[in-house]
Amino acid sequence: MILTKELEKFINSKLKKVAKHYGYSNFQSTLPYLEIIKSDEIWADDDLEFYGSTTKSKSEEDKELKGWYESMDNTLTIVIDNVKNRRDLVRTIIHEYQHYLQSPCWMSRYYNMGYEYSNHPYEVAAYAEENNYKMFM
Repeated sequence: MILTKELEKFINSKLKKVAKHYGYSNFQSTLPYLEIIKSDEIWADDDLEFYGSTTKSKSEEDKELKGWYESMDNTLTIVIDNVKNRRDLVRTIIHEYQHYLQSPCWMSRYYNMGYEYSNHPYEVAAYAEENNYKMFM
């Protein structure tokens, strides 16, 4: 999708509806900050430095990445050109909002216990909630 003023309004209105429905996180003091980026911005220079890399390389996963939630700075990020349509966009907002609601400590603990992305209880729950997208369309 290409970000337009109309689409940006749509995203903000859907985030507000999702927040009203699901409520506030017990782990953050405010609603998440919304960041909308293009896929070529996924690996910013500071990310490269953090991961010890000097070149940007787009993996297949990066091409599929539609968004993420970062608890450290309370940011919900949408990768706008990886989102296919408005339904996909709303599903992504719902999914990432679930991570805003979930315990950051347990997110890490589950991985440390041996769970992988595909069977991580928080990911399973977030994917299940995506099925409620029609409530927000």
